[in-house]
Amino acid sequence: MRIERTEHGSVPLTAYRGVKRSATSTTGGIMFSSFMRHLCLGVLVLLAGSPALAENREPVTFRAIGGSVMGGTWNVAFTGLGNLLKKSYPGSSVNVLLGAALSNPLKLETNGGDVTCTQSFNIVNGMKGIEPFKKPLTQLASIANINDVTVIHILAGKSVEADSLEEIIAEKMPIRLDPGAKGTLHNVLGEWLLKEMGASYADIAGWGGKVMPVSSADRVSMMQDGTINVCIFLGSLQQAQLQELVATAGVKWLSVKPETLEKIAGRAGIQTAVIPASLYNGAVGRDVLALADTVHMICRRDMPEDAVYKITKTLCENTGYMHQIQAAWATLKPETMPRGLVAPLHPGAERYYREAGLL
Repeated sequence: MRIERTEHGSVPLTAYRGVKRSATSTTGGIMFSSFMRHLCLGVLVLLAGSPALAENREPVTFRAIGGSVMGGTWNVAFTGLGNLLKKSYPGSSVNVLLGAALSNPLKLETNGGDVTCTQSFNIVNGMKGIEPFKKPLTQLASIANINDVTVIHILAGKSVEADSLEEIIAEKMPIRLDPGAKGTLHNVLGEWLLKEMGASYADIAGWGGKVMPVSSADRVSMMQDGTINVCIFLGSLQQAQLQELVATAGVKWLSVKPETLEKIAGRAGIQTAVIPASLYNGAVGRDVLALADTVHMICRRDMPEDAVYKITKTLCENTGYMHQIQAAWATLKPETMPRGLVAPLHPGAERYYREAGLL
């Protein structure tokens, strides 16, 4: 018997010669193909339902550092985010802690929290170790640009006979000033503004005024009773505390010369924005230029990738809900969340943005 080499190996030629495909073998082939198709579909269905490939529903637990008032913008937003996470990932827990814009990055650095919000000014200067930070912060990573513009409001009681901060300094008015707690962003930028005008907090006290930082919780009542009559604080354009100050304390917005603001903005790496005259039913009275910055959500660099992925996904896919519970976050949009970030993007956030086609 002659042997020939084929792709199947060495086989007798007679094994193939004269062999005819029968109707039975054809039918069997069709039945086999049909069986294989159904088998493959069955395997795919089983794999799709497999816990290994299904979305991970493990709960997310973290500490969120908000602002200095429990009912403030960031605290309300983090509480809402926590509620969303509990629905999507049962058993999730978000512990909302009090904080302050300037100190929040430092708290992340020292493991005093896991996630927080702050302005880009604080992130940039923190990572560089520039005043008021004493050394570079190395544990920060970005989750999202909230794109919420916050401005430095300089408010005065109606009894203060000045329309600008320059007037107060030039005439050495003995104001009772709340510049915010030491270490807060508005306290730092307020000091920079005064220095640009040739003055300081100490000078105000020296000519008969008072400099008395008060808590955000006490600011409204102390403006109402006259304990303080000028305050400098950082906040969004629309917020409950401002509404209350306008309604009950009769405050007015003090202006600062544009050239002074531009100089400070350049030094701080921030921007300026207009507080519109129409705000609070026209209470502002005229367009007021102010220092401004945008809010970013950041986290510890070593936070688990899966946890940050779920936070990012939940935030990105529920912007409508976030707008409802916190009007100041009406600027939160999926397409801008991964843009304009100043700290490195956390791998968990990056994974979601790439999956969603946002990067």
